[in-house]
Amino acid sequence: INDPIKQNEVLHFFSSHIFKDYENLVGYFEKGDKNLIENTAHRMKGSSLMVGANDLALICEKIENRSRENDLQSARDEMERLKEAITRIQKYCSKLELPKS
Repeated sequence: INDPIKQNEVLHFFSSHIFKDYENLVGYFEKGDKNLIENTAHRMKGSSLMVGANDLALICEKIENRSRENDLQSARDEMERLKEAITRIQKYCSKLELPKS
């Protein structure tokens, strides 16, 4: 996307959706649902890579891989880092200019 305002819109959309996925992930950990943890982390990894949030993608990849290996405790240990990375993205996006309605 060459238009900076459109780029900002995409990043805002990403920011809100990645946080919703994070909240879902918390619930999946509470339920111990390995498959939903793995699938959600995989989706979060992909969307993070698409917007260039590489640090976030790496954390999601760790959660995805640990879940696949049935090591939910190690996957859960990454959740604080995930939340911190999402908070950084939200802060960044809150400063971006959006089109006027």
